[in-house]
Amino acid sequence: MAKARLWLEDILEALGHIKQFVVGRGRDDYLQSELLRAAVERKLIIIGEATGRLAKHAPEIAQHISASRQIVGFRNLLAHE
Repeated sequence: MAKARLWLEDILEALGHIKQFVVGRGRDDYLQSELLRAAVERKLIIIGEATGRLAKHAPEIAQHISASRQIVGFRNLLAHE
């Protein structure tokens, strides 16, 4: 499935960006920087969206992502709360 591959690539890319954003930074840095929080949260939303699409359209692949339901739930919380 070509789309499933793209969603997996989206997940990996977003994870890589989060790692770049937070490397060398601590909890206080995160809490004090609205920019950092917004960037990390945006990437978490992307991860949740891609995971949700995988679960819907390629459940045989999504089943290999541990806690996929929690990931999607967390995305919904970030996006709507």
